[in-house]
Order: sequence, then structure tokens, then C-alpha cells
Amino acid sequence: MFANLSRNDWILFIVFSAIVLLAPILFMPLGAAYPALLQKFAIYGIFAIGFNLLFGLTGYLSFGHAAFLGVGSYAAVWSFKLFTMNAIPAIVFAVICSGLFAALIGYVSLRRSGIYFSILTLAFAQMSYNLAYSVLTPITNGETGLQLSQNDPRIIDHMFLTPGEGLPSPDFSGSSCRAMPGSISAPSPFSSAFS
Repeated sequence: MFANLSRNDWILFIVFSAIVLLAPILFMPLGAAYPALLQKFAIYGIFAIGFNLLFGLTGYLSFGHAAFLGVGSYAAVWSFKLFTMNAIPAIVFAVICSGLFAALIGYVSLRRSGIYFSILTLAFAQMSYNLAYSVLTPITNGETGLQLSQNDPRIIDHMFLTPGEGLPSPDFSGSSCRAMPGSISAPSPFSSAFS
């Protein structure tokens, strides 16, 4: 991947990487640390790596990646709503749900090759999009999207501690995953049990 880069490309790559990685530290005094933007960089970076693995190594051009990202995202939010605000179970649940969805679509799509494979994955992506905004609206909440609320069950969190004031913030094994450093939210009861 990096073998064919010229000296100018290397310099541009290093400068861009340094700016992106150091910007939160440099702009922290101004209150512009933008961790939400860096989270989106990471999410779409992983998305691009998955696409590169499929298209770069196998030659299969898939248009269904957005459907898998959507299924994983909805599964993670439902994990936050039903089980706990800890990110690890949400990631596991998202991987399992999107993996099962990918196996179902792959069972049909991988029997074709070339343009037929691409058109099939595009059709499945469009069907997933239309289902999320029509038939599955009670699950996906349509165009509004899923939102966490104080009244969500969070079964695992409620087993350990009583909920505090405010909406609990997602955590990653005890460290907060809040998007903004000054946002108002209560720590997750699950993570508070271990601190």
C-alpha cells in the first residue's frame, strides 16, 4: 500500500496525520477538541478498511457496506438502551448482529460474480435502507433515529446500582466516552460499580 508513495506523498501523509492527531490537544484551550469528529474518522476509517479488504483482495465490488454499518449501529444503540451503557457489550452485540446479517446477504450474493454481485449488494443495501425507514420504523425510529432516554431499561446497569440524575454516558470499561468534555451526563452505574 505504501510501497509506491513518492517523497511528496509521504510528507503530505505525515503532515496530515500529525494535524489530525494533534488538533485535539492544540485546540483544547479554545474548547474545540472535537472528539466526535475523531470518532467519525475512526468509524469511517474502519469502514474503508473493510471495503479495501473486500474489493482490494478479492475483487468483489460491494455496495452493501452501508447496510452492515447501519445494522451494527442500530444493534449498538439497542444494546445501550436495553442492557448497559458500556461500549464493549455494544460492540460485541453489533458485530454479532451485522455478522449474521452479512452471512444472510452473503449466502445469496456470493453465488454471483462480477456486475451481478455488485447489483445484488446494491439491491440489498437499498432494501435495508427502505426497510429501516418504513416497515422497521418501530425498531429504528425512522428519520428521527434512535435516542437514549432516562426511561430505557438498561437491565445490567440497574442490577448493580440505581440510576443517577441525567442520562448516563457511554463508557468503555470505566472511562467515559462522552463526545464533548463539558457535556452534562451522569456516569454509567455499571462503570461506577467498579470504581
